[in-house]
Amino acid sequence: MPDAPPITTGATPTQYDLFISYSRKDNASGWVTALKDHIWQDHRKFSTAPLRIFFDTQEIKDADDWRHRILGALQSSKILLVCLSPDYFKSTCCEWEFREYVRRQVHQLMGSDSIAQVYFIEVPGAADEQKIARDWHEQLMRHNYTDVRPWFKEGPQALQREDVKARLAALGATLWERMQRARRAMSAPGNLRWQNPHFLGRTEELRLLHESLGLGRIGVVTAVQGLGGMGKTELAVAYAHSFADSYPAGLWSLGAEHAKELLPLIGKLAWERELGFTPSEAEKNDAALLGRGVLAHLKARSQTVAERDPDRGAACLILLDNVSEPDLLSPAQLATLPGGMGAGWLRIVATTRLDLKGQKDRLGLVAVDALDDDTALALLRDHQPPRDAAGRITDLEHGTPLFADAAQELAARQIVRALGGFTLAVEQVAVFLGLHPEVTPVAFLADLERLGLISIDRMVASDDEVKAALLHQTKLLGHILDQTQQRLSPPARYALHLATQLPPDCVPWPWLRELTMQKFAELAQPGDFGSDPWQSVQRQLTGLRLLTTSDEPEIARVHRLVAAHVGEHAKEVVPVLDAYLGQRADVVYRQQEAPQAWELAALMNGLPHRLQSSDQPHASLINDAIFVTEKLVIYRTLPDARGFAEQVHEQAQRLAQSDPANAAWQRDLSVSLNKLGDLAIAQGDLPAALRWHTECHGILQRLAQSDPANAAWQRDLSVSLNKLGDLAIAQGDLPAALRWHTECHGILQRLAQSDPANAGWQRDLSVSLNKLGGLAIAQGDLPAALRWFTEDLDIAQRLAQSDPANAGWQRDLSVSLEKLGDLAIAQGDLPAALRWHTECHGILQRLAQSDPANAGWQRDLSVSLNKLGDLAIAQGDLPAGLRWFTDAKAIAQRLAQSDPANAEWQRDLSVSHFKLYQFANKSGDEAMAGRELRACYEVLRGMKQRGLHFDPQLANLFAQLEHAFGT
Repeated sequence: MPDAPPITTGATPTQYDLFISYSRKDNASGWVTALKDHIWQDHRKFSTAPLRIFFDTQEIKDADDWRHRILGALQSSKILLVCLSPDYFKSTCCEWEFREYVRRQVHQLMGSDSIAQVYFIEVPGAADEQKIARDWHEQLMRHNYTDVRPWFKEGPQALQREDVKARLAALGATLWERMQRARRAMSAPGNLRWQNPHFLGRTEELRLLHESLGLGRIGVVTAVQGLGGMGKTELAVAYAHSFADSYPAGLWSLGAEHAKELLPLIGKLAWERELGFTPSEAEKNDAALLGRGVLAHLKARSQTVAERDPDRGAACLILLDNVSEPDLLSPAQLATLPGGMGAGWLRIVATTRLDLKGQKDRLGLVAVDALDDDTALALLRDHQPPRDAAGRITDLEHGTPLFADAAQELAARQIVRALGGFTLAVEQVAVFLGLHPEVTPVAFLADLERLGLISIDRMVASDDEVKAALLHQTKLLGHILDQTQQRLSPPARYALHLATQLPPDCVPWPWLRELTMQKFAELAQPGDFGSDPWQSVQRQLTGLRLLTTSDEPEIARVHRLVAAHVGEHAKEVVPVLDAYLGQRADVVYRQQEAPQAWELAALMNGLPHRLQSSDQPHASLINDAIFVTEKLVIYRTLPDARGFAEQVHEQAQRLAQSDPANAAWQRDLSVSLNKLGDLAIAQGDLPAALRWHTECHGILQRLAQSDPANAAWQRDLSVSLNKLGDLAIAQGDLPAALRWHTECHGILQRLAQSDPANAGWQRDLSVSLNKLGGLAIAQGDLPAALRWFTEDLDIAQRLAQSDPANAGWQRDLSVSLEKLGDLAIAQGDLPAALRWHTECHGILQRLAQSDPANAGWQRDLSVSLNKLGDLAIAQGDLPAGLRWFTDAKAIAQRLAQSDPANAEWQRDLSVSHFKLYQFANKSGDEAMAGRELRACYEVLRGMKQRGLHFDPQLANLFAQLEHAFGT
């Protein structure tokens, strides 16, 4: 096996993947040596990535020298493989190796799971063998092991037995899985994916990139002639890992395709678990604000690192991968970053196919050209199996990756020239030839010649010649990928076909696994000794670099050119994949608990991708996607949800236009419009909300008129009317609001009368009565308001009594009681008002006590306390008023402190302070009045500084307080 330089991940060198700990007496027959070679050979079946095994065969001459030599290997090994036997437990050297490994390595990676065992010879119990340290024995013997005891006496020849091979194949699979986990664990802070271990050359580009970033410029990695597959992303990732010591605050990666604004894009890092950032409600509702919050969090991390280790600096690196929009790197966007084009703690690298030569004065442009012949040839050689001096394949550690002879090397050089330094194609050929040594470079070259694919060997200057060169390289890559696919197992080929139909940067491993298992049932059955057959599929795809790792362990990537070629011939999986996406969307929508972050992201990217890729829009998938929007509102941001909803809406519109007579598709379009309208309202964009809801209303009105007996369409129409009425109220148009809500009420009244047992329709009618009562008060018609509110209370009471455990109906009842209480105050009937508000308070108190974490119920309770305080003051009971106001302020303070960006909660706190100021004035406590008024001003000033919304009443109060307290 060849010696190799260490892989560098962050600032931590990893020299060995596996350390074999054994007694030399057990290797007298060559068993351990054969085991080591077998492990390497098993790894080689799946991957050409280096597997570095530390296997010490030297005799121990000097204890100090031995310990010094072994210690470094122990510290840098991902996994300790122990060969269990009586002689192993008798060896003080083996005991030292085990204890040193556990002491220095286990807790940094995977604990005891980073230790694997092969059981050679029966070991006596610790009580029977006094020479065995009891804790050492117990720690090793209680773990699972690969048992080869029945065959150990046969010597290395036993490894040729099928039953032994099966056991060791299971061992190889678990070692591979552990190494993957170890590599992730040892990566630098951040979400940047693992580096390609075969990255070669590009030293000048790496140097230029580092110099550009050091000058405070944005480092932009570009490709000549916009050609994909040149290795832009690999260069950026290699740079990040190679210079990770310069970025102790973290290495962060973002897919930038289609993004036009920097702050909203950077805000997407908020959902990376590694960042440890929790956005406020205001940040979730404002993409730019979220981006600023993420940058502030990264800056704080940088300052923490700088304080802990001033000599290392505290820069963090953000990789913007595949920038497709010139606006993203425009001066206007770069100016939104802290410090303009880059603060001292922030560095940015972008990869793109765009031609940005006109911006080289402020962007550090680094062109990624074709690989030179020598580097490309070295890449092919690096993947070759190790050979001895005679060119024979060997798995001995003295072997070196080499071509078999001069003729093969000459053929490899001709292949490189035929590929024109096209990095992706060179890499695919290198991996293919490395994993299939039976296909020689001479034979592969002959195949290319037979197909006429070596006629062009360089990209040239003219447009026509460039187009010809690009077409030629595309054909080359297609041929290489076809050859590679032929060697895949059927399950691996099927999984690859599925992956090519998903977004290239967001291919979920769990989805591929489940769908592949549905087609190949044998994958669901545990393999020999409990091994997982799916790991073999995953190893094939990643070993051939058809799929690569991403920022998330659950997410893979497929190169766009690979997806384009393979996906064109993989359409048979589309119906299965679309049906599965719809199923997953429905599960995520219906589940009560928070969805997995990776799956929500996969749906957010995958659903629009599948809808846009389809020639005919998929009706059920559109419907499923619309409802996923609700989860994005809760667990992502309003801008994310709105962007997603707009993409889905385009497809719903396309579908509805394809068949205007299809009522179901028209109704789906109305649901999409309704969702967009609600999102616009949540963002405060009332003009957009009015457009969406008006268009939605038009569709629903036509449907309802076409079939007046269709109760579902009538109910949909009532919802639309209700939304328009609320928008009219928000815009101050009370006559229009009254028209919308009156028409809505008429529909709901008819529905409720048609089926009095339908609780949903009764509840809808209750809400409608409440709205009409509020409008009557706004117009000064108190008798009408009393009629509406009384009728509303009757329904709310019946529902609440029918199911006391239904929190929603209990809260509805509290709202009805509150409305009647407010109306009684307006009528001057304070005793009645006190009764209504006291009953309302009782309900809200029970709800708040049942779930103290429910901020909405806590807020409702604080409003209720303030109402009771007002009533107590109005009746002259100042002590009771003070108690109610004080309790309300305590809740308001807790909520306001939990989220300083929540405008509603900050407003509530300012109101509490102002009420206590009014109380203090009334009771003659000037000191208290001054304190509370100053506190009210400070809350409002904080809101002003954070750019939070002021309604006219609050704005007027702030102006007065600013005049009194402002400097």
